[in-house]
Amino acid sequence: MSTIEHVFDALRDTVLDHLGGAGVAGNSKLIAFEPGTPIPDQSFRLADEARTLSPELAREFISAHADTFPEVIDSLFSRRMLTVENQYGVLLSGAAPIDPATTEMLGAVKRIASDDFDVEVQALQPGMGGYRPVMATPANWYDLSADGNWTTIRIGAADDPPPTQRVPGRYASTLTMWQTLPSTERQILSKPLDIQLFDATETPSFLGADAPLNLVQPLQPHARLQRSGAIDARFLRQVEAVESPITRVGSLTAQRVAMRRDAARVAVEPAPRLVRNHRMDKRRLFTAERLSALNDLVLANATPKPVSTDSFSISFRLCLVQLHRPWLSQSLLSLPGWYLPGFARGSLSDASSLTAPMALVPTGCILIRDLQIKGQWTDDDREALSSSASLGPLSLLGRDYDAGSAAITVSGMQSIGWLCERMPVIPPAGDPNLPTV
Repeated sequence: MSTIEHVFDALRDTVLDHLGGAGVAGNSKLIAFEPGTPIPDQSFRLADEARTLSPELAREFISAHADTFPEVIDSLFSRRMLTVENQYGVLLSGAAPIDPATTEMLGAVKRIASDDFDVEVQALQPGMGGYRPVMATPANWYDLSADGNWTTIRIGAADDPPPTQRVPGRYASTLTMWQTLPSTERQILSKPLDIQLFDATETPSFLGADAPLNLVQPLQPHARLQRSGAIDARFLRQVEAVESPITRVGSLTAQRVAMRRDAARVAVEPAPRLVRNHRMDKRRLFTAERLSALNDLVLANATPKPVSTDSFSISFRLCLVQLHRPWLSQSLLSLPGWYLPGFARGSLSDASSLTAPMALVPTGCILIRDLQIKGQWTDDDREALSSSASLGPLSLLGRDYDAGSAAITVSGMQSIGWLCERMPVIPPAGDPNLPTV
């Protein structure tokens, strides 16, 4: 048996061992956890009579799910309104040479990067337009019948092979506590998360009438672009004036620059109070966004309670989905000698901070299924687990509890964490027109 901190140390080390140590040297990659998002199998099925599994829907899901530049503090992965797609588009549009002698070279890199960035895939989900795909390995990660994608992990049992020993991690309190729901909401605990709750015309009663919604904003014409935040506004007010032979972008990219410009003008106005509005156009959200939003709503009124026992174990099946963005140019990101109008060197990523706007990019998603938690529960723990929606990053929605064996079982798939990679220094040079401090 183990303490909860030991469990997550072991889980972190197991994932890193699964990578074979690749990229771990120098702390170029790290593991971070977030409140688990249950992923119902229906997310990947077509509406045909056979309810066919769709690789295209799975690609849409993982592309939206991983589209964030997170903030990571004490191993807690927190989503921000900075999307990888939008922020990279800003870099691509505005990168300018610090030295006129490098204009031709930077222009060549940007032309190739723009061509890659302009490739979109039409979404299958009704009401959605195009999106830039994130490619996943294994490609059939969403197919629960593909047993070869899943590795059985047991942590805390005597017969476990111990993972490589590394320095113990630091974990935010959110990752080490029960998240207990008020009595009015507990009827959902034994039910799997159902996206139809979020799509209902009326707000689900158990979520309460005034709970704040922090992930999904009231949608406006360019809402998905607005979520990139004030960084776009500050930059785009200046990028309009940039005239250079290297600002050639494809037609799709040019249209998006105009859309971001419009969004930026809206973004600098006072933000509306973010409250749940069940009349919002939910069709403008990908399934992954709707599930994350619903999960946030469920946890919005949760009360954290500490885990009392120091003796419990967990087992689950693990799938690490490695991610690749073919439209994200490593040639541009690694190229020195370019700047963004209005930005100092390293103001978006300094290659060391974990909280800078573009410090980390998700390159792997940690999925689990068939979760079982056993413990020598104290009376306080038994009371907490009876009303908890999660234990740290482990979602307990749809669980079964066997009082005889003191075991909690959750069979469905859930996303609990991320493999993140540090971004290089962005921008690699400062705007020469900025005043000297």
